[in-house]
Amino acid sequence: MTADGVRHALVLFAREARQDRRANVATAGEGTALELLLTPLFFTLVESIMQGRLSAPPRLLPEYKKPGLGRPDLAFAREQQPARSFIELKEPGKALDTGRWRGHDADQFRRFCELPAWGLCNFHTLHLYRRGELQEQVIFLPTAALDPATADAAAERLIGRLDTAAFAQAIETLALAPPMVPRTAEEMALNLAHAARLVREVVLGQ
Repeated sequence: MTADGVRHALVLFAREARQDRRANVATAGEGTALELLLTPLFFTLVESIMQGRLSAPPRLLPEYKKPGLGRPDLAFAREQQPARSFIELKEPGKALDTGRWRGHDADQFRRFCELPAWGLCNFHTLHLYRRGELQEQVIFLPTAALDPATADAAAERLIGRLDTAAFAQAIETLALAPPMVPRTAEEMALNLAHAARLVREVVLGQ
């Protein structure tokens, strides 16, 4: 998939997001309802980019369909292997300034910081993390492109001004994340410690 192909996929995603918000005014304002409305569309976007750019893409798992699982909304996994990377989604109005988060969002962020490779996304900006360390920040859509009041032509012009290469590369980074194979006893202990803390936080959350 070329840069123009990625841009076209983003245009389609944003257009469908606006159409769905217009058709679901009662549930598509802000908050969890809006996140749930947009998540399947974002799933399709990420899957199309992977399939268009990678010769052997991993499976994209819709974890958002499994309430109480305790993992981020999307997971990248190879056949018969555990998931290697994830994306957690937040509503478009949620700023990704995690230092200001409180309550559920803060607890969830702390839990996901135990993961080796993951992304935090509000449908227009994507932050890539390795454990709790922020690696990269990518703005891939103007916020106005998701606004149901924005006309299609105006949204397409706004999207056309953005460089799509960074977003496509970020998706590839998550899709191609290597397995966490410890080479020493120390690395094995470190991986087990991260996994144990993650499981503990999931159990406490339940």
